Amino acid sequence: MVVITVGFMVQDVVADALSVQVAETDEEMGQIQTLGRMALLVGSISVGYLSGWLAAHIGTRATFACAMLLPLLVVASVPFIRISARARAAPPGGGDGGPLGGGKARLVLGVGLAYAAFTVALEALAVPFGQELVLVVSAALIGLLLHRVGISRAVVIAAIVIFLFRATPGVGQGYSYWAIDKLGFDQTFLGLLAQVSSILSLAGLLVFRKTIVTRPVSFTLGWVIVAGTVLYLPSIGLFYGLNEWLGLSARTFAFIDTTIAAPLAQLTMVPMLILIAKTAPRGAEATMFAIMASLMNLALSASELFTRYLNDAFNVTQADYSSLGRLMITVGAVGLVPLLALPLLKRQEHHL
Repeated sequence: MVVITVGFMVQDVVADALSVQVAETDEEMGQIQTLGRMALLVGSISVGYLSGWLAAHIGTRATFACAMLLPLLVVASVPFIRISARARAAPPGGGDGGPLGGGKARLVLGVGLAYAAFTVALEALAVPFGQELVLVVSAALIGLLLHRVGISRAVVIAAIVIFLFRATPGVGQGYSYWAIDKLGFDQTFLGLLAQVSSILSLAGLLVFRKTIVTRPVSFTLGWVIVAGTVLYLPSIGLFYGLNEWLGLSARTFAFIDTTIAAPLAQLTMVPMLILIAKTAPRGAEATMFAIMASLMNLALSASELFTRYLNDAFNVTQADYSSLGRLMITVGAVGLVPLLALPLLKRQEHHL
């Protein structure tokens, strides 16, 4: 599993770095990031359907064998990659060579291994406030890496915006507990909603692709977060019986709500990837994407931590979700906080 995880991380970083190196213009860079996100969604949706069908018809071993052949398609496509003129003209990212800038690559690898050992040690020793310690140490290490790569005002602002957007807390499992116990939803129906959400997220990228690429990142992030908050209101209404007032069953209301809100689900990821690509130092794109990927994972960890804090504060558990409505309202309001960072990003975009 460790090898698989590392392999996935490396291929993700290389693909993101290529999006910078093959693009001639910023618009092309945005198009490539959008198409890459769409490809990821298509892959996850198709794998979800095909894996079960293939396993039933040709067996699990043959299914794994087919999956192992897919990387060969990537290798076969390498001769068709053409590096853009501006990428060829860019200075190398490090003075001592290497795919990630030589010494910087060794620094990233060394810090990553030290961090992994630290995390495992905290887990094994069951240290109190271990998750909080990991969060603080991770932030310090990422700050060190950004400093060594060559931090600038643009990178700092990009890091702040990305962290705020990814660190916003969610409702947690309380909503699922309530939906199953009170509304009679089962895992099959919740799985159906998840599949519909994935498909409509892909449709949202198709519909808004031009807007994402041509408009400033701050504009896209701004309207998506406002629209997402507005479209979150029906979920709050469902808790307070809005579906009964409208004469709809809970399942019908939830399905309609998912259909309306799902197209926006992936729209914030593409602008954030474009932002990373624009702020990455020439010749060190892979290093910057690797560090920013760590930052996004750190933000997700912070989001989980904040979600736990909110659930504890409102005392929402599997046995008691009477305060779930107030928790959902709070989460919706906190989701607007990243808007405060957009004026900084808007001023900085003129220099990108």
